[in-house]
Formats: sequence, structure tokens, C-alpha cells
Amino acid sequence: MAVSTRRSSRASLDSSAGTGAVFCVLLALQYALQPFLKVCIAPETHKVSLVLGTEVAKILIAGAMIAVDGPGAFARTFANWTPKAASLSVLPSLVYAVQNYLLVVGASSLDSVTFNCLNQSKLVSTALCVYFVFGVRQSLTQTLALGGLLVAGAILQEGGGVASGAEKDADQTRAKVAGVAAVLAASALSGVASAATQFSLQRLRRTSTALTVEMAVAAIPCLLLAHYGASDVSDFSQRGGFFRGWTALTLIP
Repeated sequence: MAVSTRRSSRASLDSSAGTGAVFCVLLALQYALQPFLKVCIAPETHKVSLVLGTEVAKILIAGAMIAVDGPGAFARTFANWTPKAASLSVLPSLVYAVQNYLLVVGASSLDSVTFNCLNQSKLVSTALCVYFVFGVRQSLTQTLALGGLLVAGAILQEGGGVASGAEKDADQTRAKVAGVAAVLAASALSGVASAATQFSLQRLRRTSTALTVEMAVAAIPCLLLAHYGASDVSDFSQRGGFFRGWTALTLIP
């Protein structure tokens, strides 16, 4: 009996490791494709609408995954749903919404290589937050890799600063500085959101699909309130509306 239990546990771990490896490869492909996907977004596209579109896409993809599981999948996915557990999804959803907005600002102000390299600094933020929340330490190899990431980011910013100083256009220089600041701020927020999400998944035993839907549903009204509360609706309509700059290609990223 004990042998069969150990075998099933080992098989479960092997399955989880295999699934994790697949998603890591897919995530790496996503980052590799980002420089090419950037050309699908017009410069004048409204940034909040892009973030809102991302949240809607999350709901649609999660809904499709639930539907694939067959009859009763929706009930099983939200079987452990409680108002208290759902309320804990609000904080990471807002953090992710702000992070996505900052990333859109950074992507529109920086070249693709600079943006991608600076965006990887979120791994350092995530490692720190996971350590403080869960007490999980990184191995020596992981620590060296994170240190190399920080050094690469510092070298990249130093090089970018020299190039910016040679430019005559002050507005373009300020835009690049703002882009770097936006990406670094988004990377810092990424650690907070990742730790909060991991807490919900591991400590509260939430499913990733249910948590994705809850966070997206919580973020959408907040984005709309922030947009319409901070902008002149009539003037905004004259400039093209909420979805200005959108084309069929905008849906790809």
C-alpha cells in the first residue's frame, strides 16, 4: 500500500514537472515574440483599452478551457468559491492592471530589445517577494542568475543613457526615461502580484482558471472607472474614442 502511494505521488510530481516545463517553454516563446508583436499595435492606440482588452481575452480563454473540460466543469471550477476568497483576488488584479498599463507605456517608448531586457528584472522582484511571503530561498545557481540579470540591466541602462544624451530631441529623451521608469515600476509590481497570486493558489487551494476569471472580472470595472473618472469624455470622443487605433492586428498580441 505504501509502495503504491509513493508511486502515485511520484507520478503526480513527474506530471506536474512536465506541465511546468511546457508552460515555461511557452512563456519563453512569448517573450521571444514580443519584439515582433509590438508592430501590431499602432502608436496612437489608447493604452487603457489595450489593458482592458487583455482582461477580456483572459476571461474568454479561461472560459474556453472550462468548456473543454466537459459538462459540470464550471461548477467544479468554482466549487470552493467564497466571497472572502474572491475578495482576495481584488488586490492582485489591480496590481496586474497597473503593471500591464505601465508595460504598455514602456513598450511604446522603448525599442523592443531594451524593453524585453528591462522587463526581465521582474524575476528579481518576484524572488524577493516569494522569499518574504513564503520564506522560499533561491539556490546558489538561481542567485547567480538573478545577479547576472541585474548586471545586464545596469549595463543596458548605462548604454541607453549615452545614446539618449547624444540626441537633440529633448522630448524623445524624456520619453525614453519615462519608458525605463515605467518598465522598472511594472517589474517591481510583478513581484507583489506574483506572491499574492501564489498565496491564493497554494494556501487557499484556488484553481488557476477560477483565479484568472476573478482577477479579470475585478480589474475591468476598475479600469473603466479610472478611465472615465480621469478624462474628458467629450474631448476623448473627438480624438477617436476609447478604442482609437485598434485594427484587426491589435487582437494578435
